[in-house]
Amino acid sequence: MVHAVSIGLQSVIRYCPFAAVQEIYKKLTLLLLKGSILRLEETGAEPVTGWTKISASIRKSCAHSDYEQLARAFQSLFQNNFASSKQLLLEIGVEGVEKITGF
Repeated sequence: MVHAVSIGLQSVIRYCPFAAVQEIYKKLTLLLLKGSILRLEETGAEPVTGWTKISASIRKSCAHSDYEQLARAFQSLFQNNFASSKQLLLEIGVEGVEKITGF
């Protein structure tokens, strides 16, 4: 999961034409991927919910230069990541997690 999210963030950093957006995503990458408290026992082998469909959509959007489809694919990826992270925190008993709302 971390690798898939990293690819999305890095693509914005490298290819976005706006310097301010690039800088914001650089900071987000550092916060989310390097210092995230959600990296619980991260092995890189965690399943990514819906990955088959999401990765196919990413490949198709890149092949056709369809930025809207790419954005939708990464939105799905991030929503799935949020939901699975929240579920994991609930399962390990972190207080207050049930109050967190997302997408």
